[in-house]
Amino acid sequence: VIVQFDEFHHESNSPLLSEIENAPELHPATALEVESVDPALNEIINSSFNHMGQGDWTQAAQILQAASTMNINHPQILNNLGLSILQNALELDENGDTLASSQYEAAIMALRQAAKLDSTNDAILLNLSHALLVSGRVEKAHGVISVICGRRPDFLEAANLMGACLIQMGQNNAAREVLMPHS
Repeated sequence: VIVQFDEFHHESNSPLLSEIENAPELHPATALEVESVDPALNEIINSSFNHMGQGDWTQAAQILQAASTMNINHPQILNNLGLSILQNALELDENGDTLASSQYEAAIMALRQAAKLDSTNDAILLNLSHALLVSGRVEKAHGVISVICGRRPDFLEAANLMGACLIQMGQNNAAREVLMPHS
């Protein structure tokens, strides 16, 4: 399976995962360690992780946006930026805020850029597929998660997302087959 990262910019045709009754619970997305020899960048990254730990996703995203500007094309920073925006989108969505859709789009854009820079990093691809799925882009999420499942068939988090995609696509028997070995 080949993933075309440039094809993710579109409106969702499916409901958001939060709108689906009895939707499966997903494993949390994963922040990545940022390795740098620059003490100033390390301080910025540590500050962003502190804000993430406190659930202050907006502040974490602002800090990571600044770090991304300093280190253009750093996949781990872009991943963490995408996660911060995604978490903010999920909270907005939970509260019925209409800004959630633009935040989902921003999260997908950051994660897509991170995945384009490091397409072998399964954590980044997993996070991208997570963002696509919860924003209602089920088919796109399925395409990305298929890549990970093909590389790592025993990866629990990937199986969880694959099962969620299949359930949302109405393929409950296929989802059961994917999830049963991990139950």
